[in-house]
Amino acid sequence: MIHGHPVALRVVERSGDRIVSSTPFASVAQDAASILDTVPEAYVCLDSEFRFTLLNRARERLLGESRAHLLGKVFWEVYPALVGTRFGENCRRAMTERVPVACEDYDEASQRWYAFTATPDSDGGIVVRTVDITGRKRPGAAPTGEAVGFDQRAEERTGKPPTRQRSVSRLQHSLLAAAPLEDKLQTVADAIVRLFDADFCRIWLIRPGDLCERGCIHAEVHDGPDVCRRRDRCLHLLASSGRYTHIDGSAHRRVPYGCYKIGRVASEEEPKFVGNDVQNDPGVHDHAWARELGLVSFAGYQLRTPGEETLGVLALFAKHPILADEDALLDGLGSTVALLVKRAAAEESLARRTEELARSNYSLSESQRIAHVGSWSMEVPIGATACTWTPETYRLFGVSPDTFVPTAEMFQGLIHPDDRAAMQAWIGACLAGEEPPDLEFRVGLRDGSVRYILGRGHLVRNAENQPIRMVGIAQDITERKRAEERLKTALADLGRSNKDLEQFAYVASHDLQEPLRMVSSYTQLLARRYQGQLDAAANKFIGYAVDGANRMQRLIEDLLAYSRVGTRAKGFGSTDCTAVLEQALANLKAAIENSGAVVTHGPLPAVVHDNLLLAQLFQNLIGNAIKFHVEMPPRIHVSAGQKGDAWVFAVRDNGIGIDPQYADRIFTIFQRLHTNEEYAGTGIGLAICKKIVERRGGRIWVESQPGSGSTFYLTVPMGGDGV
Repeated sequence: MIHGHPVALRVVERSGDRIVSSTPFASVAQDAASILDTVPEAYVCLDSEFRFTLLNRARERLLGESRAHLLGKVFWEVYPALVGTRFGENCRRAMTERVPVACEDYDEASQRWYAFTATPDSDGGIVVRTVDITGRKRPGAAPTGEAVGFDQRAEERTGKPPTRQRSVSRLQHSLLAAAPLEDKLQTVADAIVRLFDADFCRIWLIRPGDLCERGCIHAEVHDGPDVCRRRDRCLHLLASSGRYTHIDGSAHRRVPYGCYKIGRVASEEEPKFVGNDVQNDPGVHDHAWARELGLVSFAGYQLRTPGEETLGVLALFAKHPILADEDALLDGLGSTVALLVKRAAAEESLARRTEELARSNYSLSESQRIAHVGSWSMEVPIGATACTWTPETYRLFGVSPDTFVPTAEMFQGLIHPDDRAAMQAWIGACLAGEEPPDLEFRVGLRDGSVRYILGRGHLVRNAENQPIRMVGIAQDITERKRAEERLKTALADLGRSNKDLEQFAYVASHDLQEPLRMVSSYTQLLARRYQGQLDAAANKFIGYAVDGANRMQRLIEDLLAYSRVGTRAKGFGSTDCTAVLEQALANLKAAIENSGAVVTHGPLPAVVHDNLLLAQLFQNLIGNAIKFHVEMPPRIHVSAGQKGDAWVFAVRDNGIGIDPQYADRIFTIFQRLHTNEEYAGTGIGLAICKKIVERRGGRIWVESQPGSGSTFYLTVPMGGDGV
């Protein structure tokens, strides 16, 4: 606090033997320190342990030591002789009782009188102000040590009004208080009118033009020296005092950069302009106006800090000449206002970044909550400091940030006992820079349940390639693990069911063949023995019975073949497809000769497959192509080509074709598109083909149009042991 106002001045703290910044507002505090450097009184800030945190140039001169030497040191260790003195006791009282105190004392070494005031600040420390009062003390005067309010005015103590310089110093002090920038600028304008007897004072700040398309009269000027050419740097009127108190006048609320008197002050290389003959000054726009008001002088000061661009203009008109000492004070006020503007911009930027960071953190927290993913970091060496966890990480591990400190030791206690060794090994691999694979581990929750976590992390190094921290994520995979367990159980159940079904089909079809052969044999015996003794109807019925028995025999044999695809397979191995195709053609020799079919093939690869099943596959596809042919002899071609990581086989024919709407139905068991009178069959052949292909991890499909033949495609994955 300075003069009762809170000030962000505490910028350093001691960490071991190192002075480090303790607040993100360090740049703002440095601006405040720069303001204190412009005042003649000596200021020093002490923290709650009486360590130096700030002192201005006047204090350096008074103490005879640099601030770099004093910052961070304890006041009593540097000046042990002051322990127990009136000054020392008053400082301790201000620190412990948190009340402002003041005293006067005589320094024998310098033979000077000083007035000391100590005021508590908002950070638990105090601000000490020292003023040399030797000139106003009577010889032989006694020291004083009464407690007084820090805002007590000089005229109340001395009976004399303060000097203009002292008033400017107080103004600069008051500007350190927390308040909106516009209020501070208005305070400066009011003070200049009062202290310097100005007719009026105004303050403009440079900002992007905002009224160029909304009625600004300067935007309509297209000729002459005052054409607005920098709409990105427009002078905005923010404070006005004296004769004119409004800030919304059409001519002055915005002033083009580089135009008119104010705009040229802002754009010139010289940081200020002072003239004491405004009624004849060619830079003044309206001489008649100046004469009418009796104005004599004009002063304009760029608001800028050394080495930086202009932030605005402070300007005043007066009815008296501006003297050199007044110019110096006004120039100093201009520097103070520039620091205020810079500080306000820094605070606004910091507030904006803080708000953006808060929004970003909220979005991150919500995203992590929705995705059940938390993040963490651990400083190296592990265990030296606590880990940093996001809110979702605490939730995943079933603990509260209010009661749980995420140290490395406490973290290990959350891990399931059976997974702790793996976790320690994983952390060790991360620290060694090995980039280990993700680790799945379990966490025991307080309700006795177990949560599965996937951990991922890596080592972060500094510019010297030294490890500084580990960072990573923790993802809740409990539902995934449960789904995997359910899927594993379902697959096991399905496997058992399929095996039982295949065994049932095999047993049923095998056991059905014996009574079926008996029915067929006795029916045929009946037909031979009573041939000629029965009428035509009886012979027809016997024929139906024999034909039905034969078709049932073929159906059972096909069903038995379908069941054997999964139960009698030999296993996968290297298979020469050319040899397998030749074996299938040999099995179909009679059908090929009877139909006059021509079967050709291109180069065929060796694949990993079951040669008996692959032969049955080719035999079924080629057999169907022969069966479903048109009047012309069947023409069948077998080819193969590599596509990606699989071989694609094609069996093309010139048969009757298939309507595309039945392209999936034909691979279903017992599904037929024709009657038995049209084409004999059981509807199992293509179902067997599909089962053979899928058993190896491939797929089968057909492309066809009625009357245009068909092409059956099937894939065989390259390499591997199959399923």
